[in-house]
Amino acid sequence: MLRDSGAVRLDAREAEALAAALDGIPADALDVFGSRVEAGSRGGDIDILLFTAAAPLETARHVSIRFFSRCEEKLDVVVMDERRMTPVQKAFVDSVRRVRIA
Repeated sequence: MLRDSGAVRLDAREAEALAAALDGIPADALDVFGSRVEAGSRGGDIDILLFTAAAPLETARHVSIRFFSRCEEKLDVVVMDERRMTPVQKAFVDSVRRVRIA
């Protein structure tokens, strides 16, 4: 279930589609980053950072397809295992402003 989705710019349809897309995914955490965490911005795709031990490519594709079937907004899904991040992944995570919503 998504929490604090009011802290990011997601409308009710987008939040519902994201929750449905993530249903059954063994996620440790979900962060939104990019323009959707900037209150003064408008529009923009939805960038999510999904922390899970599940296979990254398959998980990202599965979430994207399920999301798009409910909401035709652009969704970028980055999948990482928080316990096995490479130095490059850690640097990326540390460099972006993100809001944890699940």
